[in-house]
Amino acid sequence: MVSLTGDIAEVRTVRMSACGGNCQSCGGCSDMRTVYAENSVNAQIGDRVEIEMPSKTVLAAALIVYVIPIAVLIAGYLIGNVFFDKEWQNIISGILPMFVSYIIISAVTRKNKNKYKSVITKKL
Repeated sequence: MVSLTGDIAEVRTVRMSACGGNCQSCGGCSDMRTVYAENSVNAQIGDRVEIEMPSKTVLAAALIVYVIPIAVLIAGYLIGNVFFDKEWQNIISGILPMFVSYIIISAVTRKNKNKYKSVITKKL
């Protein structure tokens, strides 16, 4: 944990990898990220901590970020296929709504950012 503001902690994380700790073989462990998490265990700056995000929240976020834009892309393409004769017009009619969906998703997730917050579950 590198800083604390109220009950929100700034935590630097190292992504867990599938290499079993042999980081030289995959290079995946060198990926440092900063995560803001609710400090529910009263950890102090410098403590090593474990953070979690509920599975329901992770699945909802994945649905929002991946499934909805692809569904909008496909729906836009199919609707464009009804109205346009040329393939490039159908493609544009799918891509434009997909970009709009990303803008809407970005605005909604910024508004509801507390819903997607990690929690410190224990000190290590």
